[in-house]
Amino acid sequence: MLALDSHSRIPFHAIFLSQMIREECGQVCDAFVEFLGALDSPQWDGRRRRTLTLTKTDAKYRAALTPILRYAKSLTLVDPYLSSQVSRYFDTVTICSNVMGQRGHARLKGRIHIHAELKHQKPEGKEIGDYLDDWEQKLRPLIEADGHRFRVFLWESLSGQEKMHDRFILTDQCGISVPGGLDCRIHSHANSTDWNLLDEETRRRRLEDYDPAISPFKLLGERAVEAENRRLKKENQRLRMERES
Repeated sequence: MLALDSHSRIPFHAIFLSQMIREECGQVCDAFVEFLGALDSPQWDGRRRRTLTLTKTDAKYRAALTPILRYAKSLTLVDPYLSSQVSRYFDTVTICSNVMGQRGHARLKGRIHIHAELKHQKPEGKEIGDYLDDWEQKLRPLIEADGHRFRVFLWESLSGQEKMHDRFILTDQCGISVPGGLDCRIHSHANSTDWNLLDEETRRRRLEDYDPAISPFKLLGERAVEAENRRLKKENQRLRMERES
């Protein structure tokens, strides 16, 4: 049965089928849902929920993010406390890089943008360029392993204006509010948190908040981090254009 073969590689939320086909196939699978009871099934109800409650652990994050990022071409992570030097935050970046584009066959390589606030970078007292160097050093192994392109943005909230406070997971397909933060715990005291699905208008508006041209925040520094051969190709193109101009 083709559906079961596919389900064994990338699990479906449900496999809908008639009672006759279910009886004839002779297989037992928790994903099977008969047509007549589909609208009352836990699988259908789960797909309609806009809030997901989960524990902030590696396993739970991977389970939740894998279907979200499987076909995503771009990912934007927003949390003022994201830091390359704080493992509970960088672990989440690692998880996202690992599962993004994992479709069960050819890996889909995408773009990951990271938005954080400068004042929360660790350790304190370093220059902006040093923090960006730290990010690049930590992201290089992820690029080699997963092939995605990264760009890191460090922001500052302006006095008397909107604060950089909310946390989001935003892709080209959906947006999720993560009010409890993007940190991931590996010990036994990980808290539970709620992830909330955004409507499309809100997803677009939150992405615009981190467009340097119209953002309510001040961009202090950014760094593109990508595969070395891609960087060299761009540099060669730039030099060629300079020679021709």
